[in-house]
Amino acid sequence: MKLLILYGTTEGQTRKIAHFMEVFFQNAGYQVTIADSTANPPSPKEFDAILIGSSIHMHKYHTAINHYIKKHVEDLNLMPGAFFSVSLAAASEMEEEHLEVQKITNEFLEQTGWKPLMTTQIAGALKYTEYDYFKRQFV
Repeated sequence: MKLLILYGTTEGQTRKIAHFMEVFFQNAGYQVTIADSTANPPSPKEFDAILIGSSIHMHKYHTAINHYIKKHVEDLNLMPGAFFSVSLAAASEMEEEHLEVQKITNEFLEQTGWKPLMTTQIAGALKYTEYDYFKRQFV
């Protein structure tokens, strides 16, 4: 089975998660292609299934992921697919934060028209030591 894993990342955590998935599915016997959404990703027509993931920043997913899904929504809705959302809120113990992230995901998928078979929330990473002075003060 040919699987495409497409991701959108800001600080690299979603890319790390996507590469972990790549190894997992390769070990399970899948032919896996992994692609950054900003680097001219392949059409989903070339694959049997797709995993799309993006981190959330400022209550929004990556623009390139949004454009890809809208461009290919008809094909995506005809194939097995899953969406993984990466955020710090997924690691929170506060139920309100989990509900907020799920609301953002549901609204995003409704707005794009994609109906994946599965969605999941995955905890992101806070790379505080890699932030510049101003970003650290803001956080």
